[in-house]
Amino acid sequence: MKKNLPKNLIKKTALVAVFFIFASILNSLKAQAYCSPATSNIQIFPTNVAQVTPVYNSGIRAFNFNATAGCSYYFATCGLTAADTYLRLYSLGTGGTVLTFNDDGCIPQSFITWLCPTSGVYSVLLTNWSCNPLTQNTSMTYSSTCVQTPCSAIAYGASAANYTFDEDIFNVTFGTLNNTSTCASTAPGPGSLINKYSNYTGSVAAPTASAGISYNYGVTIGTCNSYLDVNTKIYIDFNQDGLFTGANENVASFSSTSNIANVGNILIPAGATPGITRMRVVSVENWLSQLPSPTGAYDYGETEDYCINIAPAG
Repeated sequence: MKKNLPKNLIKKTALVAVFFIFASILNSLKAQAYCSPATSNIQIFPTNVAQVTPVYNSGIRAFNFNATAGCSYYFATCGLTAADTYLRLYSLGTGGTVLTFNDDGCIPQSFITWLCPTSGVYSVLLTNWSCNPLTQNTSMTYSSTCVQTPCSAIAYGASAANYTFDEDIFNVTFGTLNNTSTCASTAPGPGSLINKYSNYTGSVAAPTASAGISYNYGVTIGTCNSYLDVNTKIYIDFNQDGLFTGANENVASFSSTSNIANVGNILIPAGATPGITRMRVVSVENWLSQLPSPTGAYDYGETEDYCINIAPAG
């Protein structure tokens, strides 16, 4: 015999289900959010040279940044305001979990010194105590200290286009690295020249690649004016001598047309020197039969530099 459940039991069961769904959504939102919604969230690029944010006198201000494992990061409002500030560092570029915080470290202002355990995107939230909007002129200084690596310490030979017209590199992927740029963007690294050379060695987290393993790569070339055939080469400084001329250091070569993702695989040699080294992508327009080389000038195209972390085989 078919039995019907009592209506009041059905209602209670439905209410319990709705409650748990609502609680799950609320917890999810809390896990992704700041202590209070950010009025603004701008990207900053900490280096070993101290920089200062714009001055704010209202709102709750977030600052996202790419951090590299092993580097130390410093954020402070000391001496930059009369306000009672509060700083929090979050696990994501848009919030997440509070990893560390400070209140009155330099009374009544605050500072954070943090050692990054894992490369990725993080953020700092600047508020009045304890999570109230700013009400007085306030700015924040920030900097980073990193152990020098071959990627950052070696003076690599220059590579750049002579002119800003025509082709640009729009996207590069390698392992976990995925960087997109446009004709209007300039990389933050030293020596960067819009539409000619982009240095992402200090702003894009270095992916880890183990010796003896192959990794997928992708390069998309776009146009900032007109487009002709383009030749592209990828170089990785496996022996860390700063030249890109060692055996097997030209890891990929291809010709392409506009806005097509050129993909393939790169094998990290078993004998590659472990450590953080440089990867260079050179795309040269086939104008007067010019071809890419690891260094030197060419007429049209772009060069982009990245760091990658070579891990020992095993």
